[in-house]
Amino acid sequence: MNLKSSFLSVKEPNTMCRFVKCLRSFSEVLILAGILVFPSVVLAETTPAQTQNRLLSIVPEGSGDAISVKLVTEKPLGYRYTVYDSFDPVRIVIDLPTTDISAVIPQQVLGEGLLKEIRVSKFDVKSGSLGRVELLLTAAAEYKVSVEDAELRVLFNGVKGAGKAPAEAVAQEAATAPPLAEAAMATDVAVDSVHGAGVTAPAAVTEAAAPPVDAAAEVAPATIPTTPSAPAKKLVQVEVADGTVMLKMDGAPGTIKQFTLKSPTRLVVDMFGIKPALKERSFKSENGFDRVRLGVYPDKVRVVLDASKGKMPKYIVEPVSSAVRVSWGERAVSQFAAAIVPVVPAETAEQTPVMTPAAEMAAFKPSGAQVAIEGVDFKVEGSKSILLVALSEPGEATDPVVEGDILRFEVRNARITQNLKRVIDVSAFPSVVRQITPYVFQEKKKQNVRFSVQVKGAVPYEFKREGKLLALSLENGAYAEEVPAGVETLTMPVPEPVTPSPELAEASAEAQSTHPAPPGMPAEAQLTSAAVGTAGAVVPAEVKAAQRDTSVKNYIGQKVTLEFDNADIRNIIQLIAEVSELNIVVSDDVKGTITLRLINVPWDQALDLILETKGLGMLQEGNVVRVMSQKEIQILKLEKLKNYVAIEDNEPAVTKVFVVRYAPIADIATKIQAHLGKSGDSGNNSVTSDPRTRQIIVTARPSRLVQIEEELLKRLDVPERQVMIEARIVEANSSFGNDLGVKWGLSYNDPNGDIPQGGLEAGGSGAFMTLPKTAGVVSGAAGLAGGITFGNLLTNTTILDLRISALETSGNGKVVSTPRITTLNGGQASISQGTKIPYQSSGTDGPKTEFVDANLELKVTPVINPDNTIILDITATNSNIGGFVPTGLGDAPSVNTKEAKTRVLVKNGETTVIGGIFVENETDGESGVPILMNIPILGYLFKSKNITKSRSELLIFITPRIID
Repeated sequence: MNLKSSFLSVKEPNTMCRFVKCLRSFSEVLILAGILVFPSVVLAETTPAQTQNRLLSIVPEGSGDAISVKLVTEKPLGYRYTVYDSFDPVRIVIDLPTTDISAVIPQQVLGEGLLKEIRVSKFDVKSGSLGRVELLLTAAAEYKVSVEDAELRVLFNGVKGAGKAPAEAVAQEAATAPPLAEAAMATDVAVDSVHGAGVTAPAAVTEAAAPPVDAAAEVAPATIPTTPSAPAKKLVQVEVADGTVMLKMDGAPGTIKQFTLKSPTRLVVDMFGIKPALKERSFKSENGFDRVRLGVYPDKVRVVLDASKGKMPKYIVEPVSSAVRVSWGERAVSQFAAAIVPVVPAETAEQTPVMTPAAEMAAFKPSGAQVAIEGVDFKVEGSKSILLVALSEPGEATDPVVEGDILRFEVRNARITQNLKRVIDVSAFPSVVRQITPYVFQEKKKQNVRFSVQVKGAVPYEFKREGKLLALSLENGAYAEEVPAGVETLTMPVPEPVTPSPELAEASAEAQSTHPAPPGMPAEAQLTSAAVGTAGAVVPAEVKAAQRDTSVKNYIGQKVTLEFDNADIRNIIQLIAEVSELNIVVSDDVKGTITLRLINVPWDQALDLILETKGLGMLQEGNVVRVMSQKEIQILKLEKLKNYVAIEDNEPAVTKVFVVRYAPIADIATKIQAHLGKSGDSGNNSVTSDPRTRQIIVTARPSRLVQIEEELLKRLDVPERQVMIEARIVEANSSFGNDLGVKWGLSYNDPNGDIPQGGLEAGGSGAFMTLPKTAGVVSGAAGLAGGITFGNLLTNTTILDLRISALETSGNGKVVSTPRITTLNGGQASISQGTKIPYQSSGTDGPKTEFVDANLELKVTPVINPDNTIILDITATNSNIGGFVPTGLGDAPSVNTKEAKTRVLVKNGETTVIGGIFVENETDGESGVPILMNIPILGYLFKSKNITKSRSELLIFITPRIID
């Protein structure tokens, strides 16, 4: 039987035999045989290191047979515990992983009664410290385990079987959780089961045997009502009640998808193919979910239920008639148990009598010897999900029992190999099944194998026993969605049993000494391979080496464990090919052995390490990888390069016209010519430019033309960025500069002459940081005092405008000019304001009038940096009229000029200031007694003359802004 599976399944016997015979030809056959078992403890998702817990006290309560034991820990237990029975002596064992037990006494002797002694011990394992509490009993007893926060309580109900018939006592014996090896695997998997926080670790629970099916009674197939034939198009109503939300539609629900999210905790239900017909988008709820919110998407309506206080309750999502119902809390648990019912086909019920469990078991006629689980297979056929369990011979299997969203059945007196004993995640399938967990537990002196099937919703099921095969079939219902693109299944062979070599047996014994298994576990279950294994069932096709970035080395492959001593490297590569789903071709020159120990390493990283160690490399095309020596790879690459060059040399030259839109056409033509000259075939190329139409005509090979268009024109022919220069020229008294936090004339001795990228807020104290004197100060001239200084003003331009406006209102100054000018990046902008002074000059044509400029001139050249800062080359010139100088034709005016050049770095929109330009005005005035003041000589007695001198400062504020 060859079943397509999402995990390990048995392939055809002939194929398996050929594979084993091939392996036996190598010296390390036994190690590789152990590797192919793929132990479940490796190649799984790495679980984060668990936080250390601490056992604070162990308190026995009650007396006699009615006794309980309470364990108190420092932190909540959650699902991190395991409880199981053991015998010789009769006891209950409680394992607490990563728990410190130093705070409790190691032994308590209680004397008479059911509980006679409590022992506490510690084991050091790889995952940390394991604390073990053993409750020694005088006889086997029934008990219950409950956990609440940091308390675990074991409550005994009396001696097992007391007052009951033997058969009834056997039927109600406690079924304990899996031993440590299985529990570590089962509990380390994060489970949101019955979709919420209410599920704990596998604990000891008392299960009654499933009641027999009445032969005369016909079991209803399912509780899901018949849905209308017309598909729903609209969501017409949302009804919120205690523990239920009913999403009513105008037809049958289509595809429904559900999942949970965290931060904050919430449940999401996506209903595809419908639109909302109601205006409300938020509804209040309580007792588990605080609020129900609707979100509208192009292809679906999303319903979000916000969990109360961040704690997800148990819930169930199911289609009912023309609606989708979301239930939570106790209502969800009861509905789930009622909805999952076995299905008995009508035709089968009519034609053949329904067998009771006892009669059906009798039909198997189990031999009494322990049966072996030889294969576990899962598949989706049509609208059904099928779990198949292959046995070595007919055995005793119980009817499934429903607990919340868990469907469980068990095979009694059975054993299962380590490679099949793992969590199987099939949530990516279009199936109602979320995951399958087989594990082992002890019942008296027999070992049973239990299968726990977690489902997504309430659906009918059917359980069949056919000789050596057990089949659990579940209706997928609304969960039968298509498999997401790129998801494939990985089927691997289960090898035939191989007798371990002494070396392997010794390694296994050493592994058992560091990972002690609970008492009662059979030797077959305790023997684990120390080589390599897998717990991953579904391998997405996109997780391939093609996605690896070789420059960054981001390894995303499934994790593997490899431990080999002088193993053939070809066999190691073949093993990685099985895990990675890659087709690997190995060259003949790849040979030799390798010794390695890699624990929980991504398979793609392991492959790289192995290839680098042996001086090998790989070439990948699609999902085919060729492994060969580095020398061979270089030869292949060189041959490909030669072929490419040969093909390119034979390309005929073609002509193409390129339009240059922004850049200077001569510059682009020069760069194209230089690019073609580097190719070595400039004789076949030509470049002609037409400035009138801004076109360049290029003749070259097609590959070169593509390079010109992609690498040159797209990068160089781009519009030049522009900068708007906004200036404010203000004439103010000297106190205004101080109000802005400016103190001119500060000595600054930075030898580099840099302006720090900082400044002062308007109205603050302190001073601008100025340039060195040699760069920013010009010696004074007549009518001017001090020098020109520069600084940055890190204030908002709006605030600056308000302050200047206040200056004018107070009469302490005035705005001389506010020019604005825009220039290209790297172009010069010039701003000038002043007076032209006339004077007489003579020439060949006789006397003439000429003019001299007395201006305040500002020249700014901006350069934009990649980080959007701007370098400003500033030239500031202040010229004014001086005295008159005698000439041959009369007096001519002299001009006093003061100039400074500097380069500053400012941010986009930041203001830089030029100050230190002072203007002095002298005003003559005369006043006196009318008439009398005009009498010669005596008039001086009746009049006075006033000379008023005023001094003001010119401040130039420059603000560059990038225009995109």
